[in-house]
Amino acid sequence: MGDLDGARVQLHQALAVHGLDRRRSRANVQGHLGTIHLRQGDLDGALTAWSEFLDCAEGVQSTRVRDSAEDLRVRLARYPDDMGAQNLAERATALLARQP
Repeated sequence: MGDLDGARVQLHQALAVHGLDRRRSRANVQGHLGTIHLRQGDLDGALTAWSEFLDCAEGVQSTRVRDSAEDLRVRLARYPDDMGAQNLAERATALLARQP
């Protein structure tokens, strides 16, 4: 609904309060956080969240996780000169290659 600050706060609260022990749930939250950080112009915050997303997503079979990995690859393609962005895009590509 456009309240990116509010969404970010709610997602961080979900991580803190509930812990999100399930890897799929934690990956989904981190994927959303990365997108929100990037939409707010915070590339470093996005890279941090997406790195955590990729760590959690390893071995998880989920359409949402797959969609998030594809989304981050597309979004990070806009930053060809940023090594951190390119490393995460490569990790996402490798993750997608292992998913059915």
